[in-house]
Amino acid sequence: MHLEENEALIAARKLITATKVDGIIFVSVKEGSGESKDKDGRYFRYFNLINITSLFNLSKAKIIGRPWITTTPNTQTSWVNILLKRLK
Repeated sequence: MHLEENEALIAARKLITATKVDGIIFVSVKEGSGESKDKDGRYFRYFNLINITSLFNLSKAKIIGRPWITTTPNTQTSWVNILLKRLK
């Protein structure tokens, strides 16, 4: 994710608000901890199973199941995935 913590919370709220009631949201972010910038100055924020749950632990959304991790075979990049359902 290319957003700092406060911006990520705002984006999470907007994503949920933009989803119709009972709609499903899928989010996938790079696994890791902390933050970094690449050689071009692009900001990266990393997540694990705990902090992705905290980011989306909002009153207007319910986490479906448990977050899970997948790995892209060709790059060995790990991703934290989460499914949410928009509530009333």
